[in-house]
Amino acid sequence: MRATSVESLVKEHAPVRRGHFLLSSGMHTPYYVELEAIVQDPSLTATVCHAIAERFQEQQRARFLHRLASDRVGVLGRRFETIAMRADGSELPVELPGPPVRRPGGNFW
Repeated sequence: MRATSVESLVKEHAPVRRGHFLLSSGMHTPYYVELEAIVQDPSLTATVCHAIAERFQEQQRARFLHRLASDRVGVLGRRFETIAMRADGSELPVELPGPPVRRPGGNFW
């Protein structure tokens, strides 16, 4: 299933609230999608979860194969590659060093 299909599925079954929302991450967004309607329907939940898994399947496979080919173990000196989301909702690849730095104000990379 393509991302546009998931997006249309969400738009069809989940109310989208518009306004100003402060997320638990501290970020702000002009809309909020109430996914309860999708989560309450097992077939819709399965469809959306399958599409999300497809989205990251190849990236995870490549990461796993790279790890097998590497002789490094542990997290010191290792970088974690993933997808981050900008405030406008667009995605970008990021590389985070591990492990996180632990401070009284919170952990950061």
